[in-house]
Amino acid sequence: MRIRNIPLFIVVNFFITGFAFCQVSGRVIDESNGQPIPYVNVWVKNTRIGATTGENGKYSIEGAKIGDTILISSLGYANIQFSAENENNVAMKAKINKLDEVVVIPMKNLAEFSVISFKKVKKNRNWYNNGHYSLARFFNYKHEYDKTPFLSQISLIALNAKMDNVVFRIRLVEVSPNGEPSDNGLTDNIIIESQKGINEIIVNILKEKVLFPKNGFFIVVDRLNLEENYSFNKTAKMDILQPSIGMERTEQEKNTWFGFGGKWIPPLEMKKFLGTNGNIAVNIKLTN
Repeated sequence: MRIRNIPLFIVVNFFITGFAFCQVSGRVIDESNGQPIPYVNVWVKNTRIGATTGENGKYSIEGAKIGDTILISSLGYANIQFSAENENNVAMKAKINKLDEVVVIPMKNLAEFSVISFKKVKKNRNWYNNGHYSLARFFNYKHEYDKTPFLSQISLIALNAKMDNVVFRIRLVEVSPNGEPSDNGLTDNIIIESQKGINEIIVNILKEKVLFPKNGFFIVVDRLNLEENYSFNKTAKMDILQPSIGMERTEQEKNTWFGFGGKWIPPLEMKKFLGTNGNIAVNIKLTN
């Protein structure tokens, strides 16, 4: 048998490379009580590489490497950023938002105004599908809303190809000074279970008593990168993240943003990433 000499630098390089790309994982908890925080997005900053924490607060990022800049964000908490190690357990601190002067307006709930984006759920044929990312649709305030200033209901279309329910998240957030979605929520996180097939997802937010901000707001849909949210597609021969989010069928002003890795891509640039910049189909109802 002939024994070949393997150069030392190749062996060293193998071990360094193997170490650098070993699994980046960890757990996210609430600093105040030590409880796990589920459904938190954990990103390699400014990339589409990321994961979502499960109900136990644990996560594992496929494709991340030691030394990557990790960004962890969740509504109601201060963002955390650090250099990745093999195991990364972090505690998130609750963020206290500075509140503007509050004007108390009594809610009567006697009148209603609808902002329509779609009418027939089953007619939808265009979808935002596979991939771990967020979609945020901007709604501008109009004077015709003056008599119905409260947000009472939002609805959108979801397609779930799995037999089991899958979860995703909806957030209502303020507009940041640069015009993109901010980290300041108008409500708490809204966790949604999507059943198999095409469904209209209806969320009643009447009890939140949210006034439509005069500078507008965003409805953000977060696709959660959880193992149980994947379904194998026989045609594509790959696992597809569920659910898909419905798009508008009619051409309207483009006002949907694309988010990943701690950054937001504006509507006119989305096409370079997703091949389309159609608006997500979202109806909202207002009341007085």
